[in-house]
Amino acid sequence: MTFKKGKSGNPQGRPQGIKDKRILFAEMLDSHKDTLFDKALELALAGNEQMLKLLLDRILPAKPKDNPLPEIGGLDGNVAEQCNKVMSLIANGIITPDEGNSLLSALIAKTKLVELNDVFKELAGLKQMINRTYKR
Repeated sequence: MTFKKGKSGNPQGRPQGIKDKRILFAEMLDSHKDTLFDKALELALAGNEQMLKLLLDRILPAKPKDNPLPEIGGLDGNVAEQCNKVMSLIANGIITPDEGNSLLSALIAKTKLVELNDVFKELAGLKQMINRTYKR
């Protein structure tokens, strides 16, 4: 039977109440979870490095670093010059690529805000001009 465009191969869809294999497996292990955890902890304490790493990764997951951006002087000039300065700092190893990426993202966000502010100022000026023109 060939596939017909616009026709589902399973028009009734998945029957309700059918459980995913992962859910079935989790339900099967649910009654043994205390025993399994105790055994995993026993293995980790006995020196099993893989089990220790697994437990630590699950219980105390690594948190992403939230390092503040370094103080960098000399970011004067237009946005292109500022971006070039950041790229130079990355290339010379003064800041990490992640720090540079954060700085560039901040510069781009600042640029967008300045541009938006300029548009609002122009719009306000145009509104005043229109109001003066039509109030005569």
